[in-house]
Amino acid sequence: MRLSSSSISEFAEFEQIWHPEYSRYAEHCFNHLINLLLAVFEVREGKQYRNQTLANRVEVLRSKGLEELCAGFNARIRNAVAHGTIEFRDFGVRYIDRVKAEEIPGFQFFEFFDDLVSTCHSIVIGLLIALMRVWPAVRTAGFQRLPLGVRFLGIRGECTHRYFELVRLTPSSLAGQNQMMASVRSRFADREWHMREALFLSAQIQDFGAESVERIGVSIDCGKSVPASVFVRNQALLRFRLGQDGPEEIIDADLLWYKRRLKSRKLLAYRMILPLVYERIARNYWREMQETTGWVRLGSLYEIRDVRNVSSTGHRRLEAVFTLKDPRISEDRQLLRRIIKHAVTRLRRNRMPLVDFGATRGLPLRPKYVFVRGYQVDKCLRRLDGHRIRERNALFRAEWIGVRKRPALFVKSPHEFIGSIRVMWYDSTHWDRLTAKMNEAENAAD
Repeated sequence: MRLSSSSISEFAEFEQIWHPEYSRYAEHCFNHLINLLLAVFEVREGKQYRNQTLANRVEVLRSKGLEELCAGFNARIRNAVAHGTIEFRDFGVRYIDRVKAEEIPGFQFFEFFDDLVSTCHSIVIGLLIALMRVWPAVRTAGFQRLPLGVRFLGIRGECTHRYFELVRLTPSSLAGQNQMMASVRSRFADREWHMREALFLSAQIQDFGAESVERIGVSIDCGKSVPASVFVRNQALLRFRLGQDGPEEIIDADLLWYKRRLKSRKLLAYRMILPLVYERIARNYWREMQETTGWVRLGSLYEIRDVRNVSSTGHRRLEAVFTLKDPRISEDRQLLRRIIKHAVTRLRRNRMPLVDFGATRGLPLRPKYVFVRGYQVDKCLRRLDGHRIRERNALFRAEWIGVRKRPALFVKSPHEFIGSIRVMWYDSTHWDRLTAKMNEAENAAD
């Protein structure tokens, strides 16, 4: 498989972006996360594992049956990127370290990269679940004993919503004072809004083990040229929350530059509250409908991950990627047929202009061709992209053609028709046959 636009367009981008990112995840994320697992084995077995090299520590985990927690890590790629040699070939990249060389196709490197990212996220999620199971013991021992990264995730979960996002949490020191600096993003520029959110964030930082910090600083990026900021006296905030002191001494300094009028502030409040109220009402309504009548809302069972306008001159074409929200739905073929028909009908309502040499022209009209690739489980979009990708997660291809004389493009031999929709199902052996054919082609090319 060549390194083409289906995976990466230029070698420079491949070398300057993807290789450094793989090295960063391997050394700064995966390298430290597996130490948590190895520390447990050290306590249980009385041996030392964390003083070994990264590759040897990974082999220790594999030898103990934790192969899934090592998915995505390739020692040769990491060593070649860090201090080895890389050669770009027609059908992949050759990674050379001190031991040997290995040529890896472009699509396989991206599989390693995506699996490594997923592995890091899985370990973090597993750590959080383990902490929640022993939450009373964690609270008794003190949150300050937890790593700052874990505390950051807890604070972010408490404070972040659609209009306010915690981005970074950094301990620092200024003029002999220990302080915790928080960087946040806000979608609104209003001083009262910023003050309220900054105080709530400071209280959460305090609850998650920062009681000994003297000052908490909040830098707010609200889309303006100069960010707003608030500095809170931590001990004064603690005394106020305990009812021992008033709120006068809480704010050490503030640089809140932006102010809204009263009417604008009310509109802002309505803009925040109404979508939440609507979501709650709609959720309760659809739940009651399903419980009382057994009616299923098909749109809630799947997600259209990506929609692309691939029109050519005089022919409006649309391609989309489709994933199920519950993998068990794939076992019900009758329900899956209804979902396919529903998804294609939704996509046919999209209005789109023609595309000619990268530029759009003409009035937006409905497409005359819709092609959908369906997958059982949601993954990184890059893994779901491309017509020849070897993804065992694939369920079907569906093609609708609105012009009779137009030939089929991707579903030339459909297994069945759902109305006017041509459908080709994938079975468990399809990818084995496809892999064998592609390996034969690559060996013949070599």
